[in-house]
Amino acid sequence: MSKPFTFLLPAELSAKEPPERRGIARDQVRLMVINRHNFQVEHTRFNAIGEFLRPGDLLVFNTSCTLPAALDSCDTQVGQCLEIRLAQHLPDNSWLALILCSQANSVAYA
Repeated sequence: MSKPFTFLLPAELSAKEPPERRGIARDQVRLMVINRHNFQVEHTRFNAIGEFLRPGDLLVFNTSCTLPAALDSCDTQVGQCLEIRLAQHLPDNSWLALILCSQANSVAYA
């Protein structure tokens, strides 16, 4: 990895719907853990998160949700694609959105 918390997620592994709709219990969703000292990646399940926490650790919960609407676009000349997931329509007629950049068939998260 060039940066410790940058990775490519293959598009087929990106959750498009809640785990319950996919027949998975919420605490059984996949969890990727990165060791902050050696940047080693471990893949496990969310119900094992307690094994990785220590006193004083801070958990940040993302309770935002997106609408089942996504806008896809690609610049064919440079091969860069964007997926825009709409989250909330605001009173001034703008939107809160999650913008995902992708190359080939992978989504880049940073």
